Amino acid sequence: MRRQGDSIHSWAAWRAVLAGGAAPMALLATAAVASAQTADPVITLDPITVQAPTYGTRGVVATHSTAGTKSNTPLREVPAAISVVTRDELDTRGALLFLEDTGTKPFAIDRMLQQLRLGGKFAEVRGIIFGEMIDCLQHKDQGYRIQDVLADLTADLGVPVMFGFPSGHSPIGNLTLPLGVMSTLDADRGVLSIDEAAVC
Repeated sequence: MRRQGDSIHSWAAWRAVLAGGAAPMALLATAAVASAQTADPVITLDPITVQAPTYGTRGVVATHSTAGTKSNTPLREVPAAISVVTRDELDTRGALLFLEDTGTKPFAIDRMLQQLRLGGKFAEVRGIIFGEMIDCLQHKDQGYRIQDVLADLTADLGVPVMFGFPSGHSPIGNLTLPLGVMSTLDADRGVLSIDEAAVC
């Protein structure tokens, strides 16, 4: 409900109206009607009811989208995750996986690792080795560290996990980590053994 002549021209005004609990459709109607020249000093809108199938969820659920698929494909037929497989795809089956980054916030690393997890890249891994993750810091008031994120992401994998391996962006001296060779990870002792010679 707004007075005649009042108009909504700023985000602050929209937020004030939204804080009052008005529905977005009612807001548009209110703004249009309020700007019209009428003799009535107060305008009251009838309630607007929106109904749509919910498919067992809470709220309104879209059934078709032309933006996401560039076609009129029913959303139920669109996969929730798509993995593009090429001959260069990372194969982690039976591998010790080394991951490291620098200067990336823990929430962003969480998002990237969740993508690997959803893509099945942790399903058959034999162990995970994380680098030192230099400057991967969260704001101190948020109450968690990169180690917490990594522990949560790997807790249910049932494989050894090591954090702090000095390779990649290490300021204390990078260890050369040969790729594709037989290795053994003993996370309890904090030991990674390279079991065969690497070919250069």
